[in-house]
Amino acid sequence: MSHRPNSSSGSPAGRRVHLNDSLSSNYHQLGSEMEHSNSMTLPGRSGSLAGSSAPLPGLVDLRMTRPPESMKQRGTDNLSSVNVPRDADGNIIEAAKVRRPRGLAGKNFEEKKAQAVLKMYGPPQREIMGGAELATQNDKGMFDDITPEQQDRLRAMLKNFCTIDTDRMLTEVDLRQYGIDAVEEVTNATVQELCAVNPGITRLSLTGCPAVTDVGLWAISRHLGPRIQHLALGGCDEITSVGLRALSLRSPNLISLDFTGCHKLDDVALSTLAGGCWNLENLVVTDCPGITDSGVSKISRSCGKLRRLDLSKCTNVGEFGDKALLDIGTFNVNLEFLNLMGCKRVDDKGLKAIAIGCTQIRQIRLSGCDRISGDCLRALCKHNKRMEDLMLSGSMKLKDKDFRYLMGAPMSHLLTAIDFSATSNLTDIGIQTICQAAPNIIRLNLADCQATDDAAQIMVQNCTNIRYLDLSRSANVTDNAVDVLARGLS
Repeated sequence: MSHRPNSSSGSPAGRRVHLNDSLSSNYHQLGSEMEHSNSMTLPGRSGSLAGSSAPLPGLVDLRMTRPPESMKQRGTDNLSSVNVPRDADGNIIEAAKVRRPRGLAGKNFEEKKAQAVLKMYGPPQREIMGGAELATQNDKGMFDDITPEQQDRLRAMLKNFCTIDTDRMLTEVDLRQYGIDAVEEVTNATVQELCAVNPGITRLSLTGCPAVTDVGLWAISRHLGPRIQHLALGGCDEITSVGLRALSLRSPNLISLDFTGCHKLDDVALSTLAGGCWNLENLVVTDCPGITDSGVSKISRSCGKLRRLDLSKCTNVGEFGDKALLDIGTFNVNLEFLNLMGCKRVDDKGLKAIAIGCTQIRQIRLSGCDRISGDCLRALCKHNKRMEDLMLSGSMKLKDKDFRYLMGAPMSHLLTAIDFSATSNLTDIGIQTICQAAPNIIRLNLADCQATDDAAQIMVQNCTNIRYLDLSRSANVTDNAVDVLARGLS
């Protein structure tokens, strides 16, 4: 049986047991004194515990590891999540410079965005109505002060000047439509503002804008310059050669020009255009009585790329012996469309020159040219190979025998539209020749001719593709012909 050493022995084990007993007794004594005392001093600091003459080594009171009430963060401190320097009593050291974290910076992106929105639309005002929260504008926004007329103008600008799916400006603009939508007259100022804001316009229509004058043409040439290619000026009565001079100097890439109803245009204006607009392919000068053979000749000589030429209702064309038509037949070999409706001074000589020189014509309109005879029709049938639309209405000299030139002509099977209305000498014989020569006709106008009910039977037998037929003012056509046509062509 082993002997347990006593407490007085000098062995290390004895000393270790004695030390543990001393620590346990003193710990209980310290705890009882702390419960009955409001002030104390930690071991190892100034002062000593009651009943203890010396500090106890290794003694730690776990309750003192918690921060006292004086060191707790105060509710007035907004930086509760930030470690700031404090004194022994827990107060923030005022002299210490505390750096705010970057996330709390004042002027960041979100604040700037909110300020911009607030400046534009004003602060929202909340109203509680029936349990629902409604947001209204307390201050006026950007568009609140404009009048209804200004709103219409803004809406018209967005509709006619901007694309729908992107924020780009349109390159094709119709100012007449803009004027209708904006309920305002299109003037020179409108043209200048548009061209200055959108210099990339390539197609501009001013048709139906009579307030536009030479000043508007100057603005177009100045801001659009060589970029403008298509320009329509129908109904702009105040345009003269002065404005066209600016176009000819600064807009050499013009392809299409429309001067319908510009009554002040004359040969000087066409001569001005001929001086710079050499790339013209489409020229419309309808109802311009001041134009004669002189101006047309200069245009045809300078603009060799012409494909469409409309001189309808230019009543003075042809007064000098068809000089203009002779030049057209010589210099405009690529012509595909020619309109001479109402040019009563045109005769066979000029039209024969066109038939020989302009073999690519697809549409020719000669209504009202009452001097045309069978010689003109024969020349067209002989030389032209691409004719699709033939209009010779109102001719007093054409007879039934002249339509025989259509038989076997290269263009006969390509013809889809024929107009021989008001041809007083055309009878059923001539109609039979026409229908047999051109079986692919879709549109046929024989109004005011000497057709009878027999003509209806001829059409049903030869031209089954007819979809448009005009036999008005034909006194010899009865209800029987209508019944035959309805059964045979429908």
